[in-house]
Amino acid sequence: MQAARISRPLANIWGPPWLRYTTSKSLAANPSPLEPAHVTMRDGCAYTGDSRSAMYEAIAKGEVEAVKNGPRTLLVFESLKKRVASRPP
Repeated sequence: MQAARISRPLANIWGPPWLRYTTSKSLAANPSPLEPAHVTMRDGCAYTGDSRSAMYEAIAKGEVEAVKNGPRTLLVFESLKKRVASRPP
């Protein structure tokens, strides 16, 4: 009996749902309508491609909205989308 094959790389299985299968042509063409309200600093940096320090600078300038949940800094996903959309192509 053959082992089951995984059609996607294992690296794409973990992570937030909106980042998981961005390399898949069908899912990239039809993104999920469900988006998180807030994301962690790590996920926000992965989404925008910015470093942590660049993200904290953007928060200080008011370019990205952030909220504190205890010791964690959560980023407002809508402000991240605006930041990415405002960049030149």
